[in-house]
Amino acid sequence: MILRKQALCFTAVLAALASSCGSGDGSGDVVTTDVGPEVAADVFGPDADAVVPPDPVYPDVCLGLSRPSAPACGSIRRQGCCDAAGRVVWCERGALYCIDCTAAGSSGACGFKDVPAFTGYDCGGAGDDPRGLFPATCGLACEPDCDDGRGGARACGDDGCGGRCGDCPPGEWCDDDGACVPAPGGVVQGRLEYEARVPAFDPLAGPTLEEVPVVLPGAGIPVTVADALGAVVGQTVTGQDGAFLVPLARPRAQDDVLVFATAQAGPAGPMFAVLRPDAGGKARSGTWPTWAWSMALDGDEVGTVRVTLAQGAGALHVFRLVASALDPVVAHLAGGDATQVVPLAVLWAPGVSWDCGYCYASRMPQVPVPGVHLPDSVFLDGHPDGSSAWAVAAVLHEVGHAVLRNHSRSDSPGGSHVVGQLLEPTFAWAEGWTSFFGVSMHSRWLGAPDARLWAVVFGASGARTAFWMDYAAGLGAAATTTPPDLRGGLGQFLDERWVTRALWELWDGDDVDDVGIADDCALGTAVMTRTLASARMLRGDRGFPGADLVDFLDALACDEPGRQAPVLSLVRDELGFPYDGAVTCP
Repeated sequence: MILRKQALCFTAVLAALASSCGSGDGSGDVVTTDVGPEVAADVFGPDADAVVPPDPVYPDVCLGLSRPSAPACGSIRRQGCCDAAGRVVWCERGALYCIDCTAAGSSGACGFKDVPAFTGYDCGGAGDDPRGLFPATCGLACEPDCDDGRGGARACGDDGCGGRCGDCPPGEWCDDDGACVPAPGGVVQGRLEYEARVPAFDPLAGPTLEEVPVVLPGAGIPVTVADALGAVVGQTVTGQDGAFLVPLARPRAQDDVLVFATAQAGPAGPMFAVLRPDAGGKARSGTWPTWAWSMALDGDEVGTVRVTLAQGAGALHVFRLVASALDPVVAHLAGGDATQVVPLAVLWAPGVSWDCGYCYASRMPQVPVPGVHLPDSVFLDGHPDGSSAWAVAAVLHEVGHAVLRNHSRSDSPGGSHVVGQLLEPTFAWAEGWTSFFGVSMHSRWLGAPDARLWAVVFGASGARTAFWMDYAAGLGAAATTTPPDLRGGLGQFLDERWVTRALWELWDGDDVDDVGIADDCALGTAVMTRTLASARMLRGDRGFPGADLVDFLDALACDEPGRQAPVLSLVRDELGFPYDGAVTCP
């Protein structure tokens, strides 16, 4: 069965169909929806006014935006709070920041703001978070409640603070008492799959895309059944094989519709969505619909549903990749709290190209529907002859920039650069780490090592640029990687490709098989990711001014002292960087 593509006007897991706000490809009747009240309640989280007093950390003096007011955040989160002195206090990259809203020139009293670039407390805001997820008063926090009212615990449903008491097995329904029961209206079942293109690599010709697509399971995709008025009848997420069982609140009706959407909701609203721009050019903020596909239901069993290349299957591929890459980010950088991940928009559509090719922009918000903001953006080139959505590691490289900026440090000056150029250490670190993020997250997704990053892009003049590199095998553009000078200093300029290779060699052997240098390092994703948010990485500085590879290696030594010997052996003896291990830990 083939789906008709459509632009969905809603950016949450609980997609629903109602009044028309767009159209499909002209092959049949396709409708989309605005956010209805039932759906919005799930997107933005339940109201919650129960609070408990943890132990907040307060700065002695507010030092403003330019530097931290305290070296640790305690219980304060990135959304911030207002203290008794009229100051706004918030956490940013592991440090506490503070602005005195009572000072001269302030934009107003501390209160809640919900603007495109930011949702949280700030000077000039008003009142409390209307959802109750983030209380205004520092020292108060939402208290999850999973009591079933009879002395037991709820097995499923919301906990009142944007989290979940639990989830039911596939096909079961969560009733009003928080118990998993057989679905009142039965289930709709089927399987989702999609077409994907895979690359071929030639040492001379470079990368190309195979003409015949492969078919992959649509794993981890939100699925919704909605009625003709937009009310949610049931929802679930596809399994690893793409199969789904959607439990229904009531028996299926004639006008019910099945929807697949590329948006993932978190405890405080959307975490990320793949949006469908209708025009490219200069990277910018905009109002773009979420990629989604729908079909009318004429039975409880829909069989195998396939999304084709022509219908935008690339959006499903991108969604699966980003969702997989964000899992360790939430677990190891956000402390398991998904509310601390800055919502991300990924913009891609066939034929839509951007002047930057593939790029990331912080605080360049996208608005899928009025009132819903995704503050950070990744732009992916959709040129018909380019690598488009299929250049997996290049896509995740740009996602890595969002991770580095929001959860660690990025002191890179940025700007244009070419493959093989020696860059100042902060620049080489930012680009090298994000490329490592791309190849390592792709390898985790595959379940096998693949250290290749590649892309085919077309510039504004129409010129084609194609490159690929295998950081483990030294093939492609990586074959000419410039190594560091063992007799040089810690602050020497570096080839970003060498930085990526060094990080890959430190990482591989744990999550996936060890390839490349036969070494004793197999740090894996958990260690490498946690190190980014460690106190030494966030606040230390040695070598070149600003966050660089030396700071990361120092942070590893502080957090993993038992592994320092193999790290030193690999980085200094095998890879030729004069790292001395003379670290001072906070």
